[in-house]
Amino acid sequence: MSIFTVFVSIFTLIGLGFTGVGVRCVLQAQASSAWPHVAGEVTRSEIKASSGEGSSYAPHILYSYQVSGQPFEGSDICFGIKNVSATYAFARSLTERYRTGAPVMVYYNPSEPAMSVLEPGISKRSFIQMAFGLVFATFGGFMALFAWLFAP
Repeated sequence: MSIFTVFVSIFTLIGLGFTGVGVRCVLQAQASSAWPHVAGEVTRSEIKASSGEGSSYAPHILYSYQVSGQPFEGSDICFGIKNVSATYAFARSLTERYRTGAPVMVYYNPSEPAMSVLEPGISKRSFIQMAFGLVFATFGGFMALFAWLFAP
């Protein structure tokens, strides 16, 4: 087995893994549309800047809520990539929408109340991991196909 074959196999498997995680994310996002909700409160709302080349920012939102008298804390706004790096304007729009001390509706998984979001349902960000995985797996598949077609 050549090093190229090993590389292509690993590349494709990583892509399929990301695709699987992405599909799970989309299914959870869809299920969250039917989750019950409770009143909660934003306990922290800030923008974290990344260090390194270029500037990227991540909104950091924490909120607290109670289910059947048991306290919980969440940080997921919607299903998608957590702590996503973005432009300052995007991060600022979220921290302005979810200001510290603001009341919020928290949607939680009834079978696992620690899993929660502020914005239930499918959003564009729900598809990011699945799309990334499909691109990786497709590229790996094409590399394997070309290696097979043009092998001596």
